[in-house]
Formats: sequence, structure tokens, C-alpha cells
Amino acid sequence: MGTKEQRIELLKGMNQYVIDLGDEEAYDTWFTLGVPDEATDDDYESIAEDLTLWVFVCKIYTNKNFKNIRTWNLSRIFYAIK
Repeated sequence: MGTKEQRIELLKGMNQYVIDLGDEEAYDTWFTLGVPDEATDDDYESIAEDLTLWVFVCKIYTNKNFKNIRTWNLSRIFYAIK
């Protein structure tokens, strides 16, 4: 599953990617079920500490709403959850 610090780094990267998509449907899904809008370091840490929640957020990120996800992000997620 990687270290907590690695999970936080991934969460921040996934969050920024969704923001950069510029897709309202993706925003709605992500901010409702994934990382909160305008997430704080405490939000990231809370998600990273709860492995069940962290895996759930990773699954949301890989959802069809985000089908244009860059391959390197997916590789890093799968490495971290081993």
C-alpha cells in the first residue's frame, strides 16, 4: 500500500489532475465521493490513514469519468496499493 506519505502525494496528484480536467461531471463525482473540494493537508492525511477509504478514492479516480487519465498516474497507484 505504500507509505502514508506516498499515499498523500498520490492523492494530491490525483486531485490536481481532476481539477485540471476542466470537466464539471468529473468535478462533481470527485469532490462528492473522492477528495473534498479545496482539500487541506488534514483531509489528505485523513484519507491516506484509512486504507479502505484510500483504496475507494483510487477506484473513483480510475472510474470511467476520468478515462483520459495519464498512464504514469495509474502505474504509481497500482504500485502503491500492492
